[in-house]
Amino acid sequence: MKLGLLGFFGNNVRSRTDNLGIYRPESNRHIQIYNGKSRFYQFWGQKQVISSSTLKTITGLTFKTDGTEVYILSDGDNTIYQYNLPIPWDITSIPSITPTSSAELDSYLRTRTGNSYSLTVPTGVSISSDGSLMTIVDNYDRKIVQFTLSTPWDVSSRTFTNTTIDANRTLWLIPNCDLVSDICFSSTGNRLFTLVENTSNVMSVYQFNINNSSLLFDIGTKGSPNYTYSSPSLDVSGLDTSMRGIAFNNDGTKFYLSGLQNGRIYDLSTRIPFSWSVDYPVNYDEGDYLYDGFISGREGSPQAVAINTEANSMDLYVVGTSTQNIIYQYKLIQR
Repeated sequence: MKLGLLGFFGNNVRSRTDNLGIYRPESNRHIQIYNGKSRFYQFWGQKQVISSSTLKTITGLTFKTDGTEVYILSDGDNTIYQYNLPIPWDITSIPSITPTSSAELDSYLRTRTGNSYSLTVPTGVSISSDGSLMTIVDNYDRKIVQFTLSTPWDVSSRTFTNTTIDANRTLWLIPNCDLVSDICFSSTGNRLFTLVENTSNVMSVYQFNINNSSLLFDIGTKGSPNYTYSSPSLDVSGLDTSMRGIAFNNDGTKFYLSGLQNGRIYDLSTRIPFSWSVDYPVNYDEGDYLYDGFISGREGSPQAVAINTEANSMDLYVVGTSTQNIIYQYKLIQR
């Protein structure tokens, strides 16, 4: 067995030493120790999806709650693609590059509501736990668009229900918002999270409450929004100034952020599930990453991240900014 000492290049000491550890080159496994903690992870497999040359970047990634379907958002053709997984949570089991189902969203919106509701740069997708609501965030004008899926979990059955909160409404709740990278809900649907960059180039996670407990995962209508901003926001710029993806585990004790600046997936823990406050802030375990793109470099800079919520994050899924259209899966083992 070969052992090696692993460090990283960078412009400062932290970038070169954060993930110093021992690894086995032949197995691509890295043993990371930080503040007495150990993380083990291993590359599991990869799958190419969508061969269309019109696809620019996969910007959104999410799964059905039982892991039998994966959903991929493209900002090149403003389309959501759906693939069946015969082996739940195993992306290598996807049988064909041809999607099981798909739905083009941009022209669909325009024909029903006019150009003001077109999707220009869709950056994130989330689907409710019962598969009935699909939520898309659009970075170009910072709006959230929500669709009803008349056949649960089938994206081709999408129906626009006019439950859209446009940029002005969002900006009224989030001052100085300049960019929205991703969106996700708590597993129970009573909390909403957006990954935001403000006009001062500060990356933050904003948290919202869903007001009506009988309308979980539902953001409401433009005239009657079903959410309220919950202070404070979480400044994550100290980790990475170019965050692109966010995913929570099932019980809300951990969440994961994908960052382009350092090419890493960041692992953060919370004292209050699906929340943080001034009194109980997020526990910053900087360097305690579940995955670091510098170790394998398979996906390049991570654009979107998803996790196996049934196993409470023991599988990590990443897509990068390249045009290879590949999902990478990493099997995680904690000690």
